[in-house]
Amino acid sequence: GSQECSTCEECPAGQYRDGCGGASGPGLCLQCKHATFKEFVGPEPCTACVGCPVGQYRDGCGDGDAGSCTDCTSCEAGMYPFGCGLLSRGTCVLCENSTFKSSSGTSNCISCAT
Repeated sequence: GSQECSTCEECPAGQYRDGCGGASGPGLCLQCKHATFKEFVGPEPCTACVGCPVGQYRDGCGDGDAGSCTDCTSCEAGMYPFGCGLLSRGTCVLCENSTFKSSSGTSNCISCAT
């Protein structure tokens, strides 16, 4: 007997089709994994969240949203943002020995003049 082929169904934004094709049947729509997104309905896989310029991180990326580049955590004088990148805004950490930062903001500590 002949077998009919059918196309894989499209998934909504924020989801991808897993297991469609061959003998496995139509598969299922699953949520995009952590640090991935898909903005539109369609058969496309989820896309990895992309980085931002230095001093920024991608806020809100996941499911159906690409997110946007946002400034890292602003830290008070004597502290700098640590761990800011991809999806993390970072946390404020004290300047290390022989370094300082005289104003608040996202800049790093600078070396003390000797």
